Amino acid sequence: MSLKYYDATNSIRQPNPKGSYYADYAAMVDFSFDNAPNVVYDEIEYEQTYGQNDFAKIGRVRVDTILEYNTGIILGDDYKNFLFPPEFDVTPFYGMKFRWKGSYWLVINTNSYASITNSAEVRRCNNVLRFFGKNGEKIYEPCIMDYTLRFANNEDTKTIIVGNGEQKVWCQRNERTQLIKPNHRFLFGTPEQRVSFRVYGGGTKNYLNSITMEDNSPTITEFYVDHYENNPLFDDYEEGFADAYLNGVQIEIKNDSRTYTNINDTLLLDAVVYKAGKVQPDVPIEWSSSKRSVVSIEDNIATALQIGSCVITAQIPNTNISSSFELVIQEEPVEDVIQLVSEPDTDYVLQNKTQSYSVYLYVNGTRTEDAVSFSDITEGVPNDKYSFVVQDNNHFVIYNHGMYMQKPVVIKCICNETEMQLKIKLRGLY
Repeated sequence: MSLKYYDATNSIRQPNPKGSYYADYAAMVDFSFDNAPNVVYDEIEYEQTYGQNDFAKIGRVRVDTILEYNTGIILGDDYKNFLFPPEFDVTPFYGMKFRWKGSYWLVINTNSYASITNSAEVRRCNNVLRFFGKNGEKIYEPCIMDYTLRFANNEDTKTIIVGNGEQKVWCQRNERTQLIKPNHRFLFGTPEQRVSFRVYGGGTKNYLNSITMEDNSPTITEFYVDHYENNPLFDDYEEGFADAYLNGVQIEIKNDSRTYTNINDTLLLDAVVYKAGKVQPDVPIEWSSSKRSVVSIEDNIATALQIGSCVITAQIPNTNISSSFELVIQEEPVEDVIQLVSEPDTDYVLQNKTQSYSVYLYVNGTRTEDAVSFSDITEGVPNDKYSFVVQDNNHFVIYNHGMYMQKPVVIKCICNETEMQLKIKLRGLY
């Protein structure tokens, strides 16, 4: 063994046998690192602050294979033993996280208490938990997903490899993973083949402390999941987040408020589901009446049965997403309320800006698709100050070329026998 590992020039190497033994053993470990073929240099990173993903490189680590205790079979590349050199002064602990070979690794066992050298058994994180934090931020947490069936009862055969059923998941117990609760759903797999798993109602096994009296000590969170149904309406398959659109789905009822004039009148109920602002045409909608003796509903058709009022509700099945409006059945016929409504409710256009307007005919609060004609009847405003362009039967555009506040631009809107004039000011940039 090379003399570089011993201080042979000192007349007394160590003051006591224990110190001498420690120095000799450290020298042998150092020697083994310089001569072993399985030492990696400046590749493996460790998490400096627990749970904070602040990684730093370790100068050298010896990487060994691991034997399965019961069978003596060498485990694959997902299991490794990290042996740390004397100069690495961090004691490994359960749940400690490393980065190596493009993956994250978690410590599942350690050998540090009574050993001069520190070593740790680690397992590669083969998947990632994607979920949302308290403020809606996206969280990506590396995890270990087991690939064996939990209850196989196969004493005479090899372990059954399965792609579904009940499976175990490990992850680092930290402030993020403590948000995981029973019935929490996760998506795994490729974007084209996402699979949903749900945490068992018993919750997570996160009560095993690495330090007895410290409930927040670093360790591994362990929980069981089973296959569960996907929900295309709420799940984000592209990025892999379950329930990503839970608060982004809305129902818009097209009928709005309406008054029946006669018993036995009918109304075809119509509603549209929006997900993140986009129409979802294939989402089923269930209609219900708060008073079925007043209004009955069958095949999306509401029928007035007697005088009174009730609330009509559109709801997405198996969710709490709904929208409602009131129906009133009166004894005497009432005159229809017919009006033209423009959107937006803005009576000016800023200089060098364009404003689009939409105008529709509403009958008793329900929008019709009747065509509206537009004509410019402006007087006293120079032609070079604005442009007026009709886009289609319900839309036109005003462009403000230059401020002119003496008189407004006047647009006449006519639909059937209903007429409205819009007065639009040409304002400056202030």
